[in-house]
Order: sequence, then structure tokens, then C-alpha cells
Amino acid sequence: MIGVSWNPARIGKKAHKMETCFDKAKKAIFCRSPEESQKNYSEWSSTYDNSLSGTYVFGVLKSYENCGKYAKEVSSILDVGAGTGRLGGHLRNHHGYEGTLDILDANMDLLMQAEKKGLNIRNIIRHAVTESGELPVQDESYDMITCIGAFLPNHIPATALPGIIKAVKRGGLIVVEMRKTTIDEYRAIFDANLQMLLDQSELRIIYEEDYFPYKNFDTSPIFTAFVFKRL
Repeated sequence: MIGVSWNPARIGKKAHKMETCFDKAKKAIFCRSPEESQKNYSEWSSTYDNSLSGTYVFGVLKSYENCGKYAKEVSSILDVGAGTGRLGGHLRNHHGYEGTLDILDANMDLLMQAEKKGLNIRNIIRHAVTESGELPVQDESYDMITCIGAFLPNHIPATALPGIIKAVKRGGLIVVEMRKTTIDEYRAIFDANLQMLLDQSELRIIYEEDYFPYKNFDTSPIFTAFVFKRL
């Protein structure tokens, strides 16, 4: 589970908002099934962006900045597990990304929030990624795929990476941010699939960093940021 502790004197007025956000995240991640997860996201969708505002200050913005750095090199991006389009908004508004942007998520209510933002999204794709990772897009059609925080239990299956990377061009990039701790069995399966792709020379890791994502928190899950190149 999301194990966090905080110093109320240090966090101050943000404590209640952060606690509420983490409670909603726990319900969406550590529930009994993907169906229950989607139900919880639908109920959260109208307040999702406001809930996250100011809580994932360090971790998610770190991942967004990684994406922004590499977005300068590409002209087409597919954001997998895009939710309300927060990453797309960051790329458009803070990095001046003007290329093609497609977003994909299993939850239509979250995607409807993204559609309202005027981000010049070409395709909004409602699709629940299965264990195969096969996506409803043409193979080798994107310069970069991003997947920030969506490789999780009850979200994108841990076996999906080999299928997902088919959508990126040879020489293209895949940017992934995911938990390293609190999802031990899931992460082991993901790592085994990643190692298979590395052994088969399908991918090369060009960036990897572990970090604590939550600003001002004494303890938190460890996250890993990856950037892969498809060979």
C-alpha cells in the first residue's frame, strides 16, 4: 500500500488535501480488480486534477521534465495511461511541444477531462491494455511513447511492455515512470519482461534513476524513471 508519513508542522494546510489524494489513489491502485479500479477513477475524475495539484510536486514533475527533454527530439507522441492529459498539457504549455499528440487510457471519464483542455490532441483512444500489450494503433507509428505511473496492479499488466513498444518506431523512445517498491511481485514480472527485451536487443536503457517522489515526506515508495530506445 502507499506508505507515507508526514510532519504536520512542515506540511501545514496541505496535509488534509494530500491525505485525501492518497486515499483516492489507494482505492484506485490497491483494489480487488481492474473493474473496481476504473469505477473508482470515474468517481474521482471530476476532481482528479485538483486533487493532484501540489501533491506530486517532485516525483511527477521530475518525470514530466524527462519527457519534455526528449520531446524536443520527436514529432509524434503516444501517452499510454494518459488519464486527464496532465503530461500532454505539460509538454504543450511548458516545453512548447507542437507535434502530434495522441492519448490512450482505459477510463473514458478521465479522457473526457483531457478533451476539455484544448491541448490539440489528435486522437483520444479509450483502450484497456491487456497482458499482451497490443495497442489499437499501427506498429512503428510514433517517435516516442510515454507511460507515467500507469504500470501498476489493476492498471497496465506487468507483461505488457513487449506489446506496447511495437507502436514506437525503430530508434524511437519509450519513457516510463513506475514504482520500485510496494508492488514487489508486479515489479518482478515487469523486470523479467524488460530483461527479455534487453537480451533480445529490442531495447536499450539510456536513462535510469530511482528516487523518492513526494516532496516534504519523510517516507514514500521508491520510484524508477526509465528512458528506453527501441533498437
